[in-house]
Amino acid sequence: MLAAIFYLYFSIEKTPIWSPNPILPYPGILLALAGISWVVRAMKRYNLDEFMGLEQLRTGQKPVHNKLIIRGLNGRVRHPLYFGTLLIVVGVLFIFPNDAMFAFA
Repeated sequence: MLAAIFYLYFSIEKTPIWSPNPILPYPGILLALAGISWVVRAMKRYNLDEFMGLEQLRTGQKPVHNKLIIRGLNGRVRHPLYFGTLLIVVGVLFIFPNDAMFAFA
């Protein structure tokens, strides 16, 4: 699915949504890097096998529901992975300010 999105993005003609500004990509890069850092930190708190469903396939059992985590990044935002992804997408929008990226964001 991601390959189809990339194909469509690079195959359509894009229109800038604001006039080019040479300074604007720098905050975008900072936002995207902050989002990547946030996602990496958030993923360290999860069991990746359970997150991707591999543990359930291996054991044949339903996942055990744990208590609500309110420490670390989960104490700051409810969905740290969504928040980090949102930072990345908005940062990339500042780097490539066109209508196709706005639709993606």
